[in-house]
Amino acid sequence: MEFTVTVDGRTSTFTGWFAAVGNLGQYGGGLRICPRAQGDDGRLDVVSLGRASILGVATTFLRSYRGTHLRHRSIRLDYGASVQISANRPLNVYADGERATELPATVSILPAALRILAPADSPALSGGPGTPRHPGASLD
Repeated sequence: MEFTVTVDGRTSTFTGWFAAVGNLGQYGGGLRICPRAQGDDGRLDVVSLGRASILGVATTFLRSYRGTHLRHRSIRLDYGASVQISANRPLNVYADGERATELPATVSILPAALRILAPADSPALSGGPGTPRHPGASLD
């Protein structure tokens, strides 16, 4: 499948398996597809898997439970406030495990729009233990 992903005006087109957008590091019963995401940093994390064998996809999925899949050579990581995703064929978009819409889709974040009650050392927030700060630049 061919995806076009635009993050804050930076566009990339690639053949691959998925593109995921997250603002928290964990969802879906422990899946950490965007493991560096922090709920209070005002940015969305975008993780995509490009060309990979079926074994590579399976390995990426299994490693995503530990958040170690970002080291896979076909994974791309980016950050931004607005993300547009489209594909060359119809594809459903899911939000928190529920079907939300179809591609093309735009996901945006509004910093500080919600007040969150969480322990000060929560890993979902910046500064929580085991939650590395991520750089502002895109990583290939």
